Amino acid sequence: MSETRPMFRIYLPAFAAVVVLVCGSAFGQTGGGNGTNYSQSFTAQTSVTLAGTSHQLNTANLIVACYDNASPANEIFPASKTINGNSFDVIVTFAVAQTGSCKVNGSGPSLYTASLSSNTTWSISAATHNLGTHPILGALIDSAGNKVEPASYNRDGSGNVTITVAVAQAYTVELTN
Repeated sequence: MSETRPMFRIYLPAFAAVVVLVCGSAFGQTGGGNGTNYSQSFTAQTSVTLAGTSHQLNTANLIVACYDNASPANEIFPASKTINGNSFDVIVTFAVAQTGSCKVNGSGPSLYTASLSSNTTWSISAATHNLGTHPILGALIDSAGNKVEPASYNRDGSGNVTITVAVAQAYTVELTN
């Protein structure tokens, strides 16, 4: 059986900040693998690194979200997010300099993130995303950090995902379960 439906947006609740790093100085670290969140502030940056040795979540299965410093905070969508599978360092890049904070959580659902080359259709096998037979499209993000609605999202009974867009360009895809 195949399921085709338009993408829907998944909004995760804002993660509570439990640690603040300003210019590399810690004002109270509480990271660790116990399900707490880790937060790192930044000012006018196009790249932010959240070191695995700082967040201490000891997994590459991380949820990463970034917010500006407005009140209330607005989510900032990065151009890319990379998680090193060995060091668990998280590198977030923005198309333009941003000020705010990034939060990391290691106790939520599994997340698959990948950069997609310029095209209009991509197929992601279940063996690649490793989310089982029911992965959900969390977001499709363009190079400027904007969420994009795909023309179609298809998940077959084996968990293989096909995403189609109207305009060929590079994107970042996020799937969760």
